[in-house]
Amino acid sequence: MLLPDRWRVPTTVAFHTLSLVALLVMALRAHGEDLLLRAVYERGTLGASTDEERVLQLREFVHRNVSARLPASLKLPAGPHALLTPRSAGDELTDPRNCASFAFTYARALQLGGHDVKVVAMTVNGVPGKHVTVEVELGGRWVCMDPNHNVAWRREDGQLAGCREVVDNWAYYVRQVPEVYARAIRYQPGGARYTNWDKIPGVMPLVGGVLGALLGEERAATFSVRAYVLNVHRAWFLVFLPVYLVAVGWQLRRRRSPA
Repeated sequence: MLLPDRWRVPTTVAFHTLSLVALLVMALRAHGEDLLLRAVYERGTLGASTDEERVLQLREFVHRNVSARLPASLKLPAGPHALLTPRSAGDELTDPRNCASFAFTYARALQLGGHDVKVVAMTVNGVPGKHVTVEVELGGRWVCMDPNHNVAWRREDGQLAGCREVVDNWAYYVRQVPEVYARAIRYQPGGARYTNWDKIPGVMPLVGGVLGALLGEERAATFSVRAYVLNVHRAWFLVFLPVYLVAVGWQLRRRRSPA
């Protein structure tokens, strides 16, 4: 049903005003969050001389200074109010949602520092996705970091281990974590999930199948969608902007077409 003529102009003005305000707010919040997390990276890696030192040093900085009280709804993935707030001892065990906040903060700060990252959901005590960790690329290899517990794992040759290595050989790697971690968390072989391809029935399996065909099954299995939307405001901006532009184009086309 078309609007009466007297309502068309006010409705159009309201639509454009609200849309532009929403886009501006999303852009400003995305920019502000990235500025802050870039500062976190710079402060957290101060004095480090190699990529491995930067990755390890930043993990400890995030562990010690990001508030564990941030909800993991991730409308703001560890937003400004949650950063640079000293945490209390044992906070990492008070709320199982905290791991996502630490992982996303750490991963986005690494991205802004020029590192490639993946977000990995781990199966814990038989429950898929119960704990969230981060993989970061170092020297052509992906290595596993747990900023919530300030933990990394090393192989027998001294090299840092990847998340799949850790879960597939937990009997070995459990000896490298604090006792409280070992009591609370038990990983299972095959329990490192990079993307939940079943989250949206019909859509996600289709996307996963296309990626498998394009990238190969191995690369698709370790493809982390979350790593591309760590700044939620930026992600929504990039979704909403083309929708708004299409709406503007449609309105202009209607205006130019003969009555």
